[in-house]
Amino acid sequence: MMRVGIDVGGTKIAVGLVDGGNILAKERFASYPGAPQSTIADMAREVKALVSAHGLGLDQIGGVGVGFAGTVDSDAGVVRTSANLRWTDVDVRTPLSSALGLPVRLVNDADAAAWAEYRFGAARGYDSVVAITVGTGIGGALIFGDRVLEGRHGLAGELGHFTYEPGGLPCGCGRVGCWEQYCSGSRMNALAAERLPATNGLATARDVDPLALAGDPVALGIFEEIGTALGAGMASLGMIFDPDLFLIGGGVSESGELLLEPTRREYTRQMGLGGFPCAKIVAASLGNDAGIIGAADLGATAR
Repeated sequence: MMRVGIDVGGTKIAVGLVDGGNILAKERFASYPGAPQSTIADMAREVKALVSAHGLGLDQIGGVGVGFAGTVDSDAGVVRTSANLRWTDVDVRTPLSSALGLPVRLVNDADAAAWAEYRFGAARGYDSVVAITVGTGIGGALIFGDRVLEGRHGLAGELGHFTYEPGGLPCGCGRVGCWEQYCSGSRMNALAAERLPATNGLATARDVDPLALAGDPVALGIFEEIGTALGAGMASLGMIFDPDLFLIGGGVSESGELLLEPTRREYTRQMGLGGFPCAKIVAASLGNDAGIIGAADLGATAR
């Protein structure tokens, strides 16, 4: 039976009609900070319109999954905190389920994307997966034994905020030395602005890729620094979780081997210091559709 997946980001919301690992139709619309009730109403309206446009009734939909960028209490169906949307303790499940007459499951967006890769993408066939999303910050998800580990307060998988360097760089979370301050898109932006020549304003992370592909040593050095920090942090995670697979996704990961080669090298070096076995490291394969597909699939267990 078909399901609906909803991927809620800081500036836009994507709604998709999903059959297994395939999106049959999808729509996107803007999200606005500080307006939870109207946003939930918009979700319900878009779901109804999408299902109807495909010639279906809501009674033919097996469930709705919502992947949300923020701290989520899946059991309660509540968004506890969302910095981008400025939501605090918002019940999403009850009003959305009531509006649609369908069961709804709320999950973290990184968990949804990782689950899609685990079920249908690059992580398929692996029993234990640590997913790392390298974007503006570092997100993550933990899948072990066919289950997403969420933790008591929904914080499991917030990999970007383990302490990588005590007393180090300040982080937006209020702490210092968090891992994401050393290997995220934000760090790449800072290094680009500091080290690359300005063209139209300060150089950014988007300027690093083409320069590195052309063999520019400074740009290659930026990837080396980012990848080394990423690999070193993954070695620490490897000692904690001992996964079969590290799955690397997010916008920065689209640089492919420019990022993955130094990452693998440093991870392997650090694990080798103690003679420990290494997990496989692969790039995510489903792109921006992963959040919709994973949310829909997790919606199969909506309650």
